[in-house]
Amino acid sequence: MLYRMSGSRAEIDIGLGQTVISGAQRTEIGAVSLRGRFMFGEAVSMDILPTWGSGLDDCELALHWGRQFGSLKIGYRRLSSPSAALGGPFAGFALYF
Repeated sequence: MLYRMSGSRAEIDIGLGQTVISGAQRTEIGAVSLRGRFMFGEAVSMDILPTWGSGLDDCELALHWGRQFGSLKIGYRRLSSPSAALGGPFAGFALYF
C-alpha cells in the first residue's frame, strides 16, 4: 500500500507492505517506508528511501538525472540486520520506450 503526496519541488511517499528476502531460505518481513524526492530542476532530483522492518533497516540515498528517453541514478545503499550489514555505492541506467 502506498500513499503519495507531491508538489512541484518535492514528493513524499508513505508505504506499508512486505519485504521478501530469498536465498538459502525465504524470509518475509512486514515493512514501513517513507520516501522523499526533492527536485532541483526539470531533470535532476535527490531521493532518500528509508525502510524499516522487524529487525531489518534499509536506507538508500541517490541522485537521479533523467530525460524523456533515459535516466541515470547514482547513490549509496545500506541494509542492516541485528547480525550483519551490507552497504556500498551503486549506479544504474534506464532506457524508456
